[in-house]
Amino acid sequence: MFSKYEDSAYSLKEAVLGDYLFSYDASEPYIRISRTSDPKSVIFQTLASWPFVTAGYATESRAPIVDGNYKANEWTLYETPYQSIKSVFIVENKILFRGEVFGLVTRASYDLTFSVLESKQIKFELEVTPILGTVNRVFLNYWCDVRESFHGFGVQYTYWNLKGRRIPVMVAEQGIGRGAQPITSFLNLIADGTGGDWATTYAPKPLYLTSHNRSVVFENTEVHLYFNTK
Repeated sequence: MFSKYEDSAYSLKEAVLGDYLFSYDASEPYIRISRTSDPKSVIFQTLASWPFVTAGYATESRAPIVDGNYKANEWTLYETPYQSIKSVFIVENKILFRGEVFGLVTRASYDLTFSVLESKQIKFELEVTPILGTVNRVFLNYWCDVRESFHGFGVQYTYWNLKGRRIPVMVAEQGIGRGAQPITSFLNLIADGTGGDWATTYAPKPLYLTSHNRSVVFENTEVHLYFNTK
């Protein structure tokens, strides 16, 4: 069981879990994770006065799969603009942030848990429960350095730095041309999808590594339609 550590805190608080220092402020809301040996070295940080958890509703369309060729599109129709941290709980090497995300037509509660593993990795789990309206998308927003570059997401041929791009993590026929013109457009006219695009790949992977030596691996089984690294 979690023991309650703070309730509606309105100033920066700190908690040490293993080798990591968790700093947070419920009034912003705001979270920062750094090493106890080097508190100025940021491992994870959210943006002050900007929600780090949001929930929303999106529609998705997928063309029929023909010989491994298909397209998937997603349209986010609504995303909650506000977030609160109502309570923070700590037990052993876990810290739980509990609160709500909300807007005009949607309200949902969330539990965001960080665990420090024996491998000295940090695992996060995010669970969102709708209270009002329909929720079928959950977003975790966090800060990155303007000079930081993002690499990975499986076998990607077109761009070395994927920062600022929406990345579909889905297996598909990679196509002929993969976005190179005019061959891709010509093949797509003959049979839509056979030319692929810059992100189509046989081996996607929900993992990235940045130039600041930060890495995130997703283990959930839901479809990872897009990552957006800005």
